[in-house]
Amino acid sequence: MKNKNILKTALGTVTAFLIGISAVPSAAAAAQGIIGIKGDINCDNTLNVADLVAMEQYLIGGHEISERGSQLGSFDDDGEINSLDLAIMRKYLTSQLPVEYRYGDDIQHEFISPPIYDMYGSLPSHGDARMAVFHVDFPDCSFETDVTDEQIKNVLFGEERKNYNTNYPNESISAFYKRASKGVMALDGEVYSYTARHNKSFYENDVYKTKIIDDVISGMDSKVDFSSFDGDGDRVVDAVLILVPNSAGDDNWWPAAGVYTGLYKIVDNVKIGHVIVGNEELYDDISYSGFTSTYTHESTHCMGIPDYYLYDTDDFEGLRGEGGFELMDEVRADLSAVSKLMLGWFREDQVMVFGDYEYQTFTLKNGQTDDGNCVIIPYGKLDDKYRSEFLVIEYTTLDENNSAVPNEYWWEKSGEGIRIFHVDAEVDPNDYWKMFMYDNANLNRNENNINRRFIRITENYKDSDNLYTTGRVIDYKTEGFAFYDSYGLETIDPGVIITVGELTDDGYTITIKKKG
Repeated sequence: MKNKNILKTALGTVTAFLIGISAVPSAAAAAQGIIGIKGDINCDNTLNVADLVAMEQYLIGGHEISERGSQLGSFDDDGEINSLDLAIMRKYLTSQLPVEYRYGDDIQHEFISPPIYDMYGSLPSHGDARMAVFHVDFPDCSFETDVTDEQIKNVLFGEERKNYNTNYPNESISAFYKRASKGVMALDGEVYSYTARHNKSFYENDVYKTKIIDDVISGMDSKVDFSSFDGDGDRVVDAVLILVPNSAGDDNWWPAAGVYTGLYKIVDNVKIGHVIVGNEELYDDISYSGFTSTYTHESTHCMGIPDYYLYDTDDFEGLRGEGGFELMDEVRADLSAVSKLMLGWFREDQVMVFGDYEYQTFTLKNGQTDDGNCVIIPYGKLDDKYRSEFLVIEYTTLDENNSAVPNEYWWEKSGEGIRIFHVDAEVDPNDYWKMFMYDNANLNRNENNINRRFIRITENYKDSDNLYTTGRVIDYKTEGFAFYDSYGLETIDPGVIITVGELTDDGYTITIKKKG
């Protein structure tokens, strides 16, 4: 058995010598098939002295390493971390040798924990999610068609039907989320019919819709076990959807989602979370993409993602140009890398961060597939829950959940390429519910959308060619490629130049290089 005291002393001497030394990765850092950096046992996509310290502590029994970290930590590929691996790591760090990478699929990467999970939303973005749906008419206002509860259920929660459903990619909310989340979210639900106690006008001019929600909850409590709609077991109903007739009118019944604020806080030993109320009506189960896309947008609010379109302005579009299509802005489009990052719909290896290097090359894969990934350029220190300011780069296509964009928005230019978002995901510390400080509903914070916003896109103007392809160079001269100054204006140079490389079957390569 090793003498741990002697080993601890020797390793401490090595650590003191190596402080401040780190390996510089080569352009191969984003080559096809890379699954991690050898020696990166803390899994931060960098090999440096922090990994050495973690390995030292592990060898003396004072530090645990994740399964992925233990696989990456084996330099000699024997599957174990021992003193030989420590010696090899020391050589890499002291000699400034280029780092090496693992290739293949032998490491099973976990999905990142959803940064948004402990915030405003109640609908879980990972695992089982459950929605209670109520098909509600009024004594004086009925639905135009007699669709059944089973038809509504199939439209909302049905299986993927890509090859034979004309509503694809909005053949159901569940199918849309399955693709967007890479299969990590499974939405299901039940549908119930109900007739409200009062005429339609009784429930109107109620901004939080508490009258109709309270009526439905109290009227259906004896027939519905609300606790069965708590998919993640947090004692909160994941989401409630109340469908009313389209003829009820848009003034009071346009689709909207929000936190329940009514009387029935606890039902069947669970709290009521987010509730959607809307008059987007299902007329049949043949042509209904507007119905499902509307409620997919609202359901995403139930997970805590805000609107990306602008409020209180004539030009409401928040993300303009060829690259600006997003479910939370236009409605009939896929979610962007920003939304998927917040919802935890990337695996650990799919979130790549530009580090303290002269340059790095990355491969960005098709964002509408399970391989979709992103690159982050942080402004200063990146918060461990991404609740800070950063740039997000992704490769977006017109595949899968974006496949309807050209037809749905035929009057606008659409295409495929690299797009860049500027995000400020700080959380407002003064809200009762944790919300993003600069989302579009927080007009006092973002000064009526003029200054800081949760999300912007580079070259944010109509008909902008803000999708970048091979040969394009993006730097501080590119409109919107900047961080916020103390006045909330985009004036701070990120200090990097991005060059878009070749498009291959694997995706686009991009090289990020520090200036000077």
